[in-house]
Amino acid sequence: MSTFLVKNGIPIFITTHQGKVINFLSDEIRDTGRVTIGVRGIKLKKDDYVVSAFPVFENKYILSITSKAYGKLTLINEYRSQLRGGMGIKLCNINERTGKVVGAKLVDLEDEIIVITKMGKNMKICVKDISVVGRSAQGVKLMNLQDDEIVSIAVIRDI
Repeated sequence: MSTFLVKNGIPIFITTHQGKVINFLSDEIRDTGRVTIGVRGIKLKKDDYVVSAFPVFENKYILSITSKAYGKLTLINEYRSQLRGGMGIKLCNINERTGKVVGAKLVDLEDEIIVITKMGKNMKICVKDISVVGRSAQGVKLMNLQDDEIVSIAVIRDI
């Protein structure tokens, strides 16, 4: 899990399992005390939950991957800014063939990712090999899974 120090005016992205994303400025998050519950980032539908949340410091790509190994890159500027606490907009096209969203990450074309499956298999993929498509597209098949599904993704960066 990553920790970020976020200053005012930084866009915050929150993505959900059902394929929604909300993009709002960090200025909308008010300071709260240690024993408070915080503020709502995104309004969730029944059976939905947050799979990732991250600040956007640079103009990069959002990589989204589904449980049935569909992935895509989308430019940050395709996601319009909204007010905090809304329902969000479509992150990617979700259906029975693609599966639900496992995660979304902020990436550069030089990055690599590791995809981990339920049965413990993993695969390293170069981000530049993933198609750059529109916001509402489903993406491309990244690997063949048979009776398996993706449960986690991680970004590998050269430091």
